[in-house]
Amino acid sequence: MNAEPQLVTATAYALGGESAADIDTGGVGSPAALVARLSETGWTAARLRAFRDTCRAEARRWPLTVPAEIRAGAGFAQLHAWVRQCESLLDLDAVDAGVRDHTRPFDREDLRLMNERPPHHGDVG
Repeated sequence: MNAEPQLVTATAYALGGESAADIDTGGVGSPAALVARLSETGWTAARLRAFRDTCRAEARRWPLTVPAEIRAGAGFAQLHAWVRQCESLLDLDAVDAGVRDHTRPFDREDLRLMNERPPHHGDVG
């Protein structure tokens, strides 16, 4: 069974950006098959890990937010599940476990959350 091409493309985009999303989606029916296809096209776990680390060092979110035109037709929950499964298969989710890495700079989302704290919480950070 093959997955919807939009789901596969959107998942690849979330993991590796535009160039990762250019893979052939034919015959990919599971996150494991997507991980294999990404590896075949040069997007190995090491390359994706380096991409993740670069994004975080530049205070950008990873996995990437998938533009609406790329994820059109793919359900949000299904996309989220695929991305998380791929992260787990590639062992890219280990950094996210536990406490936030204090050496990672704040990104826009972190700053937004810090600015939305209730006034009675005082200064944070």
